[in-house]
Amino acid sequence: MSITLKILGCSSARPTPNRYSTAQVLNVLERFFLIDCGEGAQINMRRYKINMLQINHIFVSHAHGDHFYGLPGVISSMSMQNRTSDLHIYCNPKLGELMRAILGINESPLGFNVVFHNLTYENGLTMLFEDDKVEVYSFPLRHRVPTCGFLFREKPKLRHLNGLLANELQIPISKRFGIRQGDDYIAPDGTVYPNNMLTTAPDRQCS
Repeated sequence: MSITLKILGCSSARPTPNRYSTAQVLNVLERFFLIDCGEGAQINMRRYKINMLQINHIFVSHAHGDHFYGLPGVISSMSMQNRTSDLHIYCNPKLGELMRAILGINESPLGFNVVFHNLTYENGLTMLFEDDKVEVYSFPLRHRVPTCGFLFREKPKLRHLNGLLANELQIPISKRFGIRQGDDYIAPDGTVYPNNMLTTAPDRQCS
């Protein structure tokens, strides 16, 4: 499965004995994202055997405590597990300032950088992160305080090349990647072979 979601907590405002505060770990093509980080998030990561060192990006929807009070503990535990890679946190600018202050109080220095990215609350989608397979966007939501939702989208996959036809037409290897990206093929004699003749649709995209 390309995308899986593990709900660590779903309780609103206050945790209960059976429900922790809001937090979810999303796995998109083996890229792990933490969405919100309420109290108890790291406890349920251990319970569900989620390796928090695989999480490189944390997205906090808004600055109500039940969505971020678990952050200091998660960051501290990552440090105790000898994390070295950067951790990126996308959040309200004021929350970023608060977290910098909390981390500054700790006399045990972290072994990694915590990079804060300010969320904006403008209309439409704003790209926050991308790599070769995944894109992450924010978009504004209606709430009592500035709030963002997050869209995780798999990038379009390459089309499937008809290998038998490509060999029959003696299409050079150097041209085949471009064809899988959507290019037509122009033969040496000037004949144009449209892309939909040479390829079939890519595998279904996940979002």
